[in-house]
Amino acid sequence: ATGRVWDGVAGSCTPLTFTLVDKTGKEGVSSGLVLARYGAARGKVCGYNTHVPTKANGEVLCRSMGYPGCIRQTNNDNWGIQGNYTSLIGSLTCKEGASSIADCSFFTGSSYLYGCGNDNDLFLQCASC
Repeated sequence: ATGRVWDGVAGSCTPLTFTLVDKTGKEGVSSGLVLARYGAARGKVCGYNTHVPTKANGEVLCRSMGYPGCIRQTNNDNWGIQGNYTSLIGSLTCKEGASSIADCSFFTGSSYLYGCGNDNDLFLQCASC
């Protein structure tokens, strides 16, 4: 699933997609570590300073990946594969009623990702009915 968000540096809309990765690194699963692709960059979604757990964040992300909703979200899991990725998205905030990632706010860039260690990575379990 793809959303497009304004990239002020590039001066254009940039594709933003999400996927879940399991403990073995397999993508496209219904439960796991949240990874984002923003243009050519790929990385983790930081759960630090994202007001987790807010139901809206998980709901929007799961729906953007084609699932009907979110069952569970955490940011305190610690898997070995997390070290394979850097943080890309921080301070994700989706308000109740948000229908897509375009209705949410977030930051990218190292100056906004302070406190985003592996213990702050966002994990989701999406409904897969």
